[in-house]
Amino acid sequence: MVRSRSALTTGGSIAAAVVFSLVLQAIGLLPVVLSDQYDVAYRFTAHAGSDAPKTAPSYFELEGQGFECQWFGVPSQPLARNADPSAYDVRCTTVDTDGQGLRRLEAALKRSGWGTASSGIEMDMQRRASAGWVLLSISAFILMALVLARATSEGWGWSSLARLRWRVVPLLLTPLFSAAAVVFIGSLWIGGQAPGQAAPLAGGMAGSMAGAPLFYLMPLAAALPEEAMFRGWLHERLFGRLPVWLAYLLIAELFLLLHLGLVAAVFSGGASAAVAVVQAAGVFCISLALTWVRRRSGSLGLCVLAHAISNLGAMAMVLAG
Repeated sequence: MVRSRSALTTGGSIAAAVVFSLVLQAIGLLPVVLSDQYDVAYRFTAHAGSDAPKTAPSYFELEGQGFECQWFGVPSQPLARNADPSAYDVRCTTVDTDGQGLRRLEAALKRSGWGTASSGIEMDMQRRASAGWVLLSISAFILMALVLARATSEGWGWSSLARLRWRVVPLLLTPLFSAAAVVFIGSLWIGGQAPGQAAPLAGGMAGSMAGAPLFYLMPLAAALPEEAMFRGWLHERLFGRLPVWLAYLLIAELFLLLHLGLVAAVFSGGASAAVAVVQAAGVFCISLALTWVRRRSGSLGLCVLAHAISNLGAMAMVLAG
């Protein structure tokens, strides 16, 4: 009878963690899903008309919408024999709120004396995070963390950090190093599968992270409720009731479930399936490392800091990619 009650309690804890993960994902998506603004990138080949200026303009504006443009000299792809030898590869970016950006860009180019090649203009759109919804989501993260902290009996005090002394630094960096090792090994594996064509491990996430500067705080704020749930509330309910190795794996699998949206975004952003697999392995290993830090240090606050540092490293990789 005691065993069945324990199993029911464990199953209920896992189910609660699944529901929490889905709710957290929904809150994290609000700033992007509910936004009516888009970050748009245009790529095309442009050639100078007879009245074009000698210097290619880096900024166009029409009807209040601005376009930041980069010109890359002779196109990377060979031009047709009768093409204009003064053609350039161009990449322009803008924020579009009404879907008229392409029309305005074409008109602005024509007004400035530039024309586009017959291949036309390629367009890549990503929703731009809304600052108001970002603040609301971060507030919800903090509120969820406070509720879970009250249900977690230990690990939040400064005393647990003070006891660690010099061990704080290596414990903080362990999850980041584990993720870096997975990324390095994964890069070698991906590169071996398709030499010269390995996609950045960040995939297409740079676009989805663009938008309101506050959006970059989202992964840092998310570390609070995630650690309160997985290394706090769930940790206390699984360890001691299950074999240690099984508790490690269950927490890591549930943590991966929470981040499947990120893995899917990497894959849908143009990265190969191998890149998505490496991304998933990295998330899984970070969870194992964070749980190890929790058990080694006894400090949930340290886990939050380590998680935030790992997220910072991931964001740096996204921006670099």
